[in-house]
Amino acid sequence: MKMRFLSLLLILLVPSLSRACSVPVFRYALERWELAKYEIAVFYERVLPNELEAALKKLEAGIPKANLTVVRIDLQGKVAPEYVKQWAMQSEKKTLPWLAARLPETSAKLPDAWAGPFTEENLRRLLDSPARQQIVKQLSQGTTAVFLLLPGRDDAANAKAAELLDKELTRLAKIVQLPEQSPEGPQIRTGVPFKVEFVMQKLDRADPAEAAFIQSLINSDLDLAKVRGPIVLPIFGRGRLLCSMFGQDLNRDNLAELVGYLCGACTCTVKEDTYGLDLLIAADWHDILAKAGPPLPQAASPPAEVAPLAPAVVPISESEVVPPSIPMAQVGDGCGSCFVSDLASYHWLLAAISGAGVLVLVTGIWVVVQRKH
Repeated sequence: MKMRFLSLLLILLVPSLSRACSVPVFRYALERWELAKYEIAVFYERVLPNELEAALKKLEAGIPKANLTVVRIDLQGKVAPEYVKQWAMQSEKKTLPWLAARLPETSAKLPDAWAGPFTEENLRRLLDSPARQQIVKQLSQGTTAVFLLLPGRDDAANAKAAELLDKELTRLAKIVQLPEQSPEGPQIRTGVPFKVEFVMQKLDRADPAEAAFIQSLINSDLDLAKVRGPIVLPIFGRGRLLCSMFGQDLNRDNLAELVGYLCGACTCTVKEDTYGLDLLIAADWHDILAKAGPPLPQAASPPAEVAPLAPAVVPISESEVVPPSIPMAQVGDGCGSCFVSDLASYHWLLAAISGAGVLVLVTGIWVVVQRKH
């Protein structure tokens, strides 16, 4: 579980702090978490062709608006050691000029998010694509999370994964419990609709317009390139990939836990201490959120009761209601493979730490008493 000991200790000793923020994780991320900047390394010798130089200057000027920085690397000049290493790790088919996009905070074990020849077309596809435009549109309209479905080789398995997502996301959206909004602590900031809604979005591996985006998703984790079946990638906030789910981990229970985390009260204000990995997204989020205006009065009120299910659906018992902030464990490198349930271990961990705290307290009292005598 990606949680520092100090954070866990604060939750144990000062539980009121964890309850002070009643804004759900997905909404807190949308309104407060800036996307980490990708480093776009441009490898070349001496000078770039005029059209590429013009495209690069435009990008350096912030057009389009995206979470990135540009680093020029003239291989004929003095090259910093980290870029010598990065260049050496590129494909044997590398040519100049060359682009390599990487998120500096990712594990050194991971490949670049994307790398290839520097052409105007490749640069456009690296920065934006129809799928990412749709993600931005959905998230900016209040969608809780967009679940990307990256198909595998087996059509039957793909259909089964799509059916699971369609059924479970619809069910969970109806029964999930948002934290009751409190006048204390952080508040909702914008007029973006405050709702629980999950959207499934299919990707086409054969679509050239999505090739760079799909490659960056696969390169977010060491295991994904080996996966032959469908992969589900939930995205929330301003374009943050929460995890990857595939194989046996792609199931009803794990989806419920994931939804519970996204819709639970946010207890961590530092994005880097939370699950997930930011994607390269071309969007001006400051402008998008500013245009949404101030929060509507009802946005700060307790969420409405869950609407009753349609008669054709089997009634859901109280045991099926998804509680907020379900503890999860993270496995894998990069942004992590799917979150897996480990509630028993979590409770034993809490008990052990609580016991240790009591022992330390008793020991301290005993030492003070001994000193007095």
